[in-house]
Amino acid sequence: MSVKITGLGIENVQRVHAFDYTFDENGLTIIGGDNRQGKTTTLRSIAATLGGGKFSLTDAVNDEAVAAAQSRGEDEIAEGWSEATLSNGIVVRRTFLSDGRVRLRVTGPDGRGNQSLLNEFICEFALNLPAFLNATAKKKAALLLESLDIDLTPFEERISAIFKEREDIGRDKTKAEGHLKSLPYHQEMGTELKSAVELTDRLEEIRQRNRANADHRELLQKLRSQAKDLVNDIANQTEHIEELEGALQEAKDRLADMNTSKEELVTSGKALADGVAELEDLDPAPVQLEITQLDQHNGMIQHNLDYEKAQDELAEYTDQYAGKTADLAQARQAKLDLLAGCNDWMEGLTVEDEELLYQGKAWDSMSHADQIIVGIDIVSKINPEMGFVLVDTLEALDLASLERLNSYLQERALQGIGTRVSTGPECTLIIDEGRIDDLPTA
Repeated sequence: MSVKITGLGIENVQRVHAFDYTFDENGLTIIGGDNRQGKTTTLRSIAATLGGGKFSLTDAVNDEAVAAAQSRGEDEIAEGWSEATLSNGIVVRRTFLSDGRVRLRVTGPDGRGNQSLLNEFICEFALNLPAFLNATAKKKAALLLESLDIDLTPFEERISAIFKEREDIGRDKTKAEGHLKSLPYHQEMGTELKSAVELTDRLEEIRQRNRANADHRELLQKLRSQAKDLVNDIANQTEHIEELEGALQEAKDRLADMNTSKEELVTSGKALADGVAELEDLDPAPVQLEITQLDQHNGMIQHNLDYEKAQDELAEYTDQYAGKTADLAQARQAKLDLLAGCNDWMEGLTVEDEELLYQGKAWDSMSHADQIIVGIDIVSKINPEMGFVLVDTLEALDLASLERLNSYLQERALQGIGTRVSTGPECTLIIDEGRIDDLPTA
């Protein structure tokens, strides 16, 4: 059974002079009144009484009590107090002295207690719901995660790292796409490069054969020249026969030898001439054209190979990008699983980019009434043992929203104590000049 406030007494605390009221355990109690009458002081007194140090009051004792004490003597210390009676049988009384000291008395069914006993069922957020509601989305998320003892830092760092990696891959992928688009591609050519070795060998054979042919022609020309010279020599020798009577026989022998050589030379020259006549030079132009065409062919093939390589790189970057996207989703899901696994009540609530979301919507996209209800739902479930919540400044809600809030509290068996600048019939009680006035009539 969650703890509720059944009774509250306040005396001489800030704007409140005398307050004594018994609360309903479920539903909404609205403390109404004009400005500066003590409404907010009442809620602050409850928070200071039950919450302790974080909710301590500055100049807690009101001026009238201080003045009355001083009139009794210079050393007199004024005091004010606030006492809350709880549904679990614990009575908490906190006395505030004008010299700044505070006394706490906790009395329960089992005897005396202290602030640690109260902390077992007190939820800090419930004592000051507006502070939670008015915090930034990131602050709400931080407060909620801190209360649940959840550290999302590793998940956020992992998500940030994956996002950065995916961003880098995305830039490389964009570059790869641009590079691929800039490359030519020849669909009909395929990707098989041709070798120039065979053509080069053929060209070399042609050149060697042509060089050999040229050598034969040159040799024939030399033989013809030698034959011509030999004919001239024979003529000269014949002319000198008469002059060389004494050496006639020698000349005849020599002439015979020369005639023999001539016949041999003529025979060899004729045979060579017949062979040279049959020689046919080959045209290297077709092979040279093939080599030129081969360079063009292989150039286009290289284009295709570059294109396919760029395609492969793009596909690799695309796969890497998709992988990082999957990793990012997995990391985010792991964070959501951690949040979802903390408490059943986390359904509908999550933290995304360090901001608190409800039903996938940002906090400021909800109406103020919805924010209050969701806020109450959050703080009540952070510590289910605390069955009440304090809500200041309810004047932002219209009457229908107030009734909806009251119905919500009734359905959840929760107690809400709020304030509203109003003296209308929607108020449960009116405080005037720090005292409870007559209840409003419908």
